[in-house]
Amino acid sequence: MRRVKRFVQTKKRETEAQIAKQGNGRPPDELLVHMLEGRLEAYKLLAEYLDRLEEGDVLLNGSASAFSPQG
Repeated sequence: MRRVKRFVQTKKRETEAQIAKQGNGRPPDELLVHMLEGRLEAYKLLAEYLDRLEEGDVLLNGSASAFSPQG
């Protein structure tokens, strides 16, 4: 579970950096920015969902991982 969360957080940061880079110097590509914003929203929702999954697992099982003891 930790690996999945780390992956989602990494992709979220990369997407935020791509959006920020679009505003530097030249006029932004509107379609690309729109697509990146949609991707960022999806990563945010995924991160929230994974947090809820983990919280639910902790409440039910007392474990910090919803999928395996290793995370």
